[in-house]
Amino acid sequence: MPRARLVPLRPLAAAEEPPSLAWVPTANASLEERAAALRARFGASFACACERCSYEARGGSVGAPLVALARDAMEDGRLAAATAMLRARVSACRTDGDAWMLLGTALLGSERWTAAHEAWRAGAELAPHHALLGRQCRKDRSYRADGVAAAAGGAEGAAPCEVHALAGGGPACKVVVSRSPLFSAAECERAVAAAEAHAAKSGGWTTSRHRAVPTTDVPVHEVPELLRWFNHAMAGRIAPLLAAQFRVAAADIRVHDAFLVRYSASGGQAHLPLHTDESVLSLTVVLNDEFEGGGTFFADLRRSLSPPVGHLVAFHGRALHGGEPIVSGVRYIVAAFLYVAELNKEQHKPNGERKQRKMDGRTARR
Repeated sequence: MPRARLVPLRPLAAAEEPPSLAWVPTANASLEERAAALRARFGASFACACERCSYEARGGSVGAPLVALARDAMEDGRLAAATAMLRARVSACRTDGDAWMLLGTALLGSERWTAAHEAWRAGAELAPHHALLGRQCRKDRSYRADGVAAAAGGAEGAAPCEVHALAGGGPACKVVVSRSPLFSAAECERAVAAAEAHAAKSGGWTTSRHRAVPTTDVPVHEVPELLRWFNHAMAGRIAPLLAAQFRVAAADIRVHDAFLVRYSASGGQAHLPLHTDESVLSLTVVLNDEFEGGGTFFADLRRSLSPPVGHLVAFHGRALHGGEPIVSGVRYIVAAFLYVAELNKEQHKPNGERKQRKMDGRTARR
């Protein structure tokens, strides 16, 4: 039997799953294809006994370690398979908080935003002591507390915008910049002061909330003054603008995450590499001008956009973009990841049953 040496790139915690090695391609290969490849490599009598092959050979046994198998599937990009496994797990064990949390993550990866948040909500009800589910649902509730979605009106009276088309076509493939400030300089100063005061009291700015592209930030929902300001701004100013520009119903816009970001030229984070966001729509609001450099670079536009204080930049979350380096001073922005409520999609009841949301005449376009 061939041997391989596994070299860890970081220390492995005792509770982590042991590392595994695949001798044949696994991501998109069926059970039969993998078995044939293994027999060709190791002989006609070879039979794989790994957990995934055993699970698939039994036709999807609920008794299998479904959460571990789902994690492997997600790493391979097999989100539909992971979702099916996790649904089976939460149906068999409705209080498995890890399975509910991972189910929401798998649905989010499939861009099923509403279903993801509903899964987290159902899991938090059934596994009330699960820390991550509780934290996620408290964040969700904070952005609904002032009726961000329900109070948002239509597109009438939305601020005019400068529009930059992106590759791909369609109403959402663009970047919009408000032609006039949505927020006064005094509002922006108060937002920065609230974030700095919170960071000073709580031990500093967070740097590890976003795994792929971390930012130095303060979560909006953790600062009461910031949260009140942001929720009212979403309902009264931001949602109508987005509704007009991206052809969605203002009342269907939901907040996935919002945070106040700090870029510093003299230490800490000075820029953000090219990336896409975990959102349907993203936005930034410029909060100060005491810096040089900076701005948001959009790969499709081959240029950076850096509007004055109080202006908003909004764009499709899949647009490739990054934060240009600042060369002096400190730059502050508010960034938000948004999604659009999906009507008539599958929802999760606490008892594990499925239901259909009633249509109310609105159309949500992704």
